Amino acid sequence: FFNLDGEGNLDLYIGNDNGNILYYENDGTGTYIFQENLQGGGSDISFGYSVSPVFADIDNDDDLDLFIGNNDGNINYYINDGTGVFSSGTLLEADGSSVDVGDNATPAFADIDDDGDLDLFIGNNDGNINYYINDGTGVFSSQGLLQANGTDISVGNLSDPTFADLDGDGDLDLFVGNASGFIFYYKNLSLISNAGEDAEVVCSLLYSLHANQPDAGKTGTWTIQSGGTGSFDDINAYNATFTADTESTYVLRWSVSDGSNTVSDDVQITFVADDVNPTITCVGNQTVDADSNHIYTVSGTEFDPTETSDNCNVASVVNDFNNSSTLADAVLPEGTTTVQWTVTDDAGNTQVCSFDILVNAFVGVEDIDKNTVSIFPNPVNDNLTINLGNFSDNEKIKIRINDILGKTVFEKDAANNPEIIDLSSLKKGVYLINIISESEIKTVKFFKK
Repeated sequence: FFNLDGEGNLDLYIGNDNGNILYYENDGTGTYIFQENLQGGGSDISFGYSVSPVFADIDNDDDLDLFIGNNDGNINYYINDGTGVFSSGTLLEADGSSVDVGDNATPAFADIDDDGDLDLFIGNNDGNINYYINDGTGVFSSQGLLQANGTDISVGNLSDPTFADLDGDGDLDLFVGNASGFIFYYKNLSLISNAGEDAEVVCSLLYSLHANQPDAGKTGTWTIQSGGTGSFDDINAYNATFTADTESTYVLRWSVSDGSNTVSDDVQITFVADDVNPTITCVGNQTVDADSNHIYTVSGTEFDPTETSDNCNVASVVNDFNNSSTLADAVLPEGTTTVQWTVTDDAGNTQVCSFDILVNAFVGVEDIDKNTVSIFPNPVNDNLTINLGNFSDNEKIKIRINDILGKTVFEKDAANNPEIIDLSSLKKGVYLINIISESEIKTVKFFKK
């Protein structure tokens, strides 16, 4: 399967017993439609015997060329012009002459030495793997037979190699099929260090690293190369969690050692400060009616924000009326009260919204005690004037103010009528003022702004 037409999906190429290569195009859904026999130099590629095509970009020109091993032990090479049109076949060379591995050449390409270009591996009738190194321009030189455990690899008859990172350790392992239907697995024990992909982190000073896991008998170690101070939860774990002390760009190094040699690779992790304000949406302006106590008690979350959000995390939502995260059960006085809500995220960024609540005055017959004693203004900011009404001039009158919980916050003997008292030190809220005589107690509720 290869993407030769540049459409972003894998098309299918099949070699057959006649030596042709059949081309099936992927329609993008995984359905394959036969197009034609693959051509080289304007005519069908044909060898007269079974072939297995291999595609590889050996010359680093960003297109896939075609390679076909033949029964004579050679490799036929077809150059891609960049559009999926191939030249006439020529024999691939190494060390200045045509590659020849005996009989039944089966090529495979892999960057086994991790130098950025594809090297060539060819199985043959004897069951060996011939190894050719690429100089980076598509010119090959023979390295002899590939070895495992110090001896030449031999799997019997008709070796057919392929490479894949089966164990996920960052290097390519070798798999070789043979004429008997067996597959031989050769683990790559090269010393490899891959620190993972660079990353940018927002909303956190933690990052889970993703380096390659060293093979048995090898150890890995994380170190900080630059960026500031920080810590690893386990400096020897390939998947360690790194904690940065500040927003910065850190360069972290993953070093793998076998006791004699060490290889290293760096990864750059940028921790970005969160400078995005959260969002908050208030209800619109509200109008409600006071009850017979000249107040309005908020029901549930009716005046709470309708929505809050943040690109990271909302830390708090609070209003300036009762310094709480909800207005539920808050007591509002008659008149207009402006409420401001503030949302804050984990980074300290804030956003506000506000709205007005108009509490219409209660209209009805009041208790007689409230008619005989009057106060103004209500709500009050600083000075409250108390008209003692028809209390007898000879009576001793005490003025006592309690908060909504019954705690006494102010008390004095009345000396004048009207009496003016300074309430500037009281906190915002609802209070009860009690006019206490020798014969009765009269109570009026008021609101302190």
